[in-house]
Amino acid sequence: GRAKPYDHAVGNIHFIDVFKSPPAEVVVPGRVKITYQTSNALGALDNPIYNAGAVWATLAAYWIGMGQNERFENVSLRGFRAVTYMGSPIVIDHTFGSIRGVNIGTCLGEAAWGGSSCSLTVTGGPGAPDGNTYTVGEPKLEVAFTSTDGVIWYRKVVLEAAAVPAQTALPV
Repeated sequence: GRAKPYDHAVGNIHFIDVFKSPPAEVVVPGRVKITYQTSNALGALDNPIYNAGAVWATLAAYWIGMGQNERFENVSLRGFRAVTYMGSPIVIDHTFGSIRGVNIGTCLGEAAWGGSSCSLTVTGGPGAPDGNTYTVGEPKLEVAFTSTDGVIWYRKVVLEAAAVPAQTALPV
């Protein structure tokens, strides 16, 4: 999935949060590539291995909650990658107003103290897969046969996905 910070205003009231899209599920055609070689080393692959689970996005937020209690969240967003703007993280910095001393906003669903500020950003995660071709899963290398002159031949099996289609824009 994708995680994108946003500031939604209704009049003077601001709701600062992170939109989390569900993971995109799309059928990507692929091919099984089988080659034979005498080396027992896997060697270079034509395309990188897609390993989205190696690193996930991280949310960092700071704000003053009700009762003037400082709040800080720094959490991993398992299964999500950060949405960026022109290659840079999206950072939301907002100072909340107040009406007669009453707060008029929230940060991550919690009321924020009137006159305080909220800073929220989401960074990291796997890169956008759009338009890229990947090796899917772990390539396999196994002994295939021994030739009549005693040379051991190995079979390398690689599953390659075709180019991943572009994802649709998020609604926020």
